[in-house]
Amino acid sequence: NAVVLAHARQLAPGAALLSLRDVTEERRTATELTNTKEFLERVIEHSVDAILSADLRGTVLLFNPAAERCYGYPAADVIAKMNVRELYPPGVASEIMRLIRSEEGGGRGRLSDFRTEVLSRDGDLVPVSLSAALIFDRGEPIGSVGIVTDLRERLQMEARLSEAKEELRSREKQALIAELAGAAAHELNQPLTSVLGYAEIVRRKAE
Repeated sequence: NAVVLAHARQLAPGAALLSLRDVTEERRTATELTNTKEFLERVIEHSVDAILSADLRGTVLLFNPAAERCYGYPAADVIAKMNVRELYPPGVASEIMRLIRSEEGGGRGRLSDFRTEVLSRDGDLVPVSLSAALIFDRGEPIGSVGIVTDLRERLQMEARLSEAKEELRSREKQALIAELAGAAAHELNQPLTSVLGYAEIVRRKAE
């Protein structure tokens, strides 16, 4: 079924001009774009990583729920109200932008898996892995987007794993020492038994 746009105009009494335009393809394209937009919004909404975007002046335009958990700010207090520089320790945001614009971070216009720290609402430094890129429109940069992975849980797990490995090594050393001590005691027991026996014979003869 075709979707048409109708427009009627009266030309004279008893006469009218009716124009019809087939907008089926336009409506289909609009529906697809709407579905794509809604899908991307759900992806951003449910992402486990913090996603934030800012214009070239640094004004935050996007701050998803994972970013709220990472930074401790509600989105309503950040979007269009805070500058992205406030979310990093002093000088870090400028360094990140420099790396994005250079070839050092993975190619001009992007930065991949960059270990750094962000500044939480409470003033704590949060270890993160950052991937970021410039957003272009007709070849000109209009903003930036960043995906921030909170590393606190991962680093805590790594620390616990390291402690467990160290404890295991310590126990293995203790077990090895006990084994060596047991072997040494066994090896020493036989000659000591002989010595004690001969000493007893000497003692009796000496009497």
